[in-house]
Amino acid sequence: MITLKDVAKNAGVSTATVSRVLNNLSNVHPRTREKVLLAFRETGYDFGINRRSSQSVVTINHVAEIAGVSIATVSRVLNNDPAVRPETRERILEAMEKLRYRPNLLARQFRKKSARMIGVVIPDISGPFFARVVKGIENIADQHGYQVVLTEGKHPDKFLQAVDTFAERKADGALLMISKLGDRELDFLAKLSIPTVLISQDYSSPILPSINIDNETAAYHITRYLLEKGHRSIAFLGGPPNDTVAVQNRLSGYRRALRERGIIPLPPYVRFGEFSVISGYKNCLHLLKNNEPPQAIFAANDDIAIGAIKALQKKGFSVPKNIAVAGFDDLPVSAYISPALTTVHQPKYRLGKEGMKLLLKMIHGERLEETHIILPFQLKVRESA
Repeated sequence: MITLKDVAKNAGVSTATVSRVLNNLSNVHPRTREKVLLAFRETGYDFGINRRSSQSVVTINHVAEIAGVSIATVSRVLNNDPAVRPETRERILEAMEKLRYRPNLLARQFRKKSARMIGVVIPDISGPFFARVVKGIENIADQHGYQVVLTEGKHPDKFLQAVDTFAERKADGALLMISKLGDRELDFLAKLSIPTVLISQDYSSPILPSINIDNETAAYHITRYLLEKGHRSIAFLGGPPNDTVAVQNRLSGYRRALRERGIIPLPPYVRFGEFSVISGYKNCLHLLKNNEPPQAIFAANDDIAIGAIKALQKKGFSVPKNIAVAGFDDLPVSAYISPALTTVHQPKYRLGKEGMKLLLKMIHGERLEETHIILPFQLKVRESA
């Protein structure tokens, strides 16, 4: 295998100089650069093999240098410009093959009028709930020749920045998941130049449709289930209180079910935190400090419920014998923890799938029969309640 040392020997320069040319550094004399490039050609140096373990990346600049043309000419070949002479095109293609240059297709698509790209913004890339939603989006997008570009936007500023980037790069459309949708966000989204659909949101308008389940009704049904099992003191463990959809709507359904039975939840029985196992664990420990622990716990998502179960088990409580626990979302792990979690099943994959279908209608200029789609939920009764 030809090495940089071989190239250096052929060119009559040091290995360091060859490395500087290879990495397109400017501190190389033009004549020396020409000698090194000629040595690359004469020795048949294999850029692809020799770069596999290197941090440097083959760029359009390297192709231009090896082919002996301008960067603009290489760009015209990449874009199939018929004005490039056949012999020049052949020389550039040979240089690309020799360098094993692979153009950044996504970057090129961004610069075109239609990127065939869908931007997706979710609060947490690591969350299993969002992973299933994105899977549904990707499957439909792929069937229609669109590439999905995913980014995280948990905080409002980062969310707006991500959406703005998709619009600037002329994405064909965007699918957005955001927990808090205030006036600032709505004003921003109303001015977007690309079709946009909200997932797991209740707000909708003709230019900003959405898809969700009925969170209030789902929470009402699972709380009523706990009541029908004989539990009267039921605690609520939620996520961030400013989350109007997944927290406040579920809290509203919980309160409605209790109100129908003439029960007013004690203030210590309602706690807020994060949508995480550790938050559920800590908040449950706080509940257990009360003189009268609740008979059951309704958690606003499965992660919180799993944390609560761990806290109960640590303190010697049996679930559901001493305290029952119910969650929300039906994550894949929820059926396999001990005890298996009773929860509300959200059609996560279908949320993504139907959201993408809705966006395609907007991209194609079709009339929307509905601007807010409600998908069905299911109660999954297992061992924990």
